[in-house]
Amino acid sequence: ADRRDSDGLLTLAHVKQSRMSMVNLSTALHRLARLAGEDGWSSWDKSDPRFQALNFQIKLKVMEISAGHSQDYVRCLSTLAWAYGRLQDFDPELMKMIASLAIQQLRAFKSFELVNLLWGFAKLQ
Repeated sequence: ADRRDSDGLLTLAHVKQSRMSMVNLSTALHRLARLAGEDGWSSWDKSDPRFQALNFQIKLKVMEISAGHSQDYVRCLSTLAWAYGRLQDFDPELMKMIASLAIQQLRAFKSFELVNLLWGFAKLQ
């Protein structure tokens, strides 16, 4: 998808979502959040079924991580928190899982990852 095309990114993520890793999913959400900030909300709607499907896949991956099926996720957690904060898209259950996982791995965060994580949660308050 073109770097400035949220519709193309949503379509690509929708088509590939079942094969996307946590890194791919968090990157797609991050890019959408950046595009939303640049383009404003008129370029796409958070109720778009493709966006909702992306959120569902993200939630599934976070649940897998919570069950102990992955170890390389610290940066993804900070990216997700930042993106959801930027989008003002609050899912209490998902954010609680992200917070719990972040607390378990607090020492693994680099300073910029921790800042992004905290900023995302602060924006959702």
